[in-house]
Amino acid sequence: MLQRAAPNSATLARGQRQRRTSIGSAGKKPSSASVTVSEPIREQVEQILTSLASSDWKQRDAAITHAEELVEKEGGATLRPLLTKFFDVLTLRLTDSNSKVNKHALEAYQRMLPTLAPALEGQVPILNQIVNRVSPNLASKNKTIRDLSFDSLGQMTDCLDQLSLLQPFTIAAGYGSAKVKEAMIFLIADIVGTCFDANYKVSKRHVMPLLGQVLGDVKHKSDCARLCQALAEHLGADGVREAAAALPPDKQKQLGKELASCT
Repeated sequence: MLQRAAPNSATLARGQRQRRTSIGSAGKKPSSASVTVSEPIREQVEQILTSLASSDWKQRDAAITHAEELVEKEGGATLRPLLTKFFDVLTLRLTDSNSKVNKHALEAYQRMLPTLAPALEGQVPILNQIVNRVSPNLASKNKTIRDLSFDSLGQMTDCLDQLSLLQPFTIAAGYGSAKVKEAMIFLIADIVGTCFDANYKVSKRHVMPLLGQVLGDVKHKSDCARLCQALAEHLGADGVREAAAALPPDKQKQLGKELASCT
């Protein structure tokens, strides 16, 4: 499991992580037409999903272990045709009302992700679903859940095409609470350069509205500074101004002040 510091900890330093640069791969769903799932595996998956949806937390907890064992044994390619159904239920456990089950699910997800990552490339609805489920945990009162959720989202940027993650990340930041926004902007700032390299137009469409939202917001001054710094480092101050040209005049003025303080 990756060791990442949550953004409100004393070790808030941008990690040096290997970048995924699958330029142009966002939104392209890998074909599963040639993959046939055997009947025994289908039955095993159905049994696991039934247990994952159980009202008994102990059954749900045990099912997470069985799901992880299945992924480790069969691999992502074999399970690809069943991933939508698999994550429809598994993501519910990523926000389970029982903290023990919630914690176990987040830990297991991190362990499964490297194996499932090739099969998840281009599976945009599934990625959106995962981010939508996990991101609210960033405001959890339970520090363990909060940190595991932050690490899980961070690991997604390590294992998956970052451009595919940009839209759900910016949506989570734009509509999330203050704590969610802080953590998501931290993650977005870490991938924004790679995303602009991969597709400038798409990146601008998702990032600039978020930038406009936090510009001039005193509650998110440090978050705004972090995002502006990341953009300026990659695009240069003039490039950021150009990308943000559609923002209203008051936001342009705030942006100028932020860029002047970037080093």
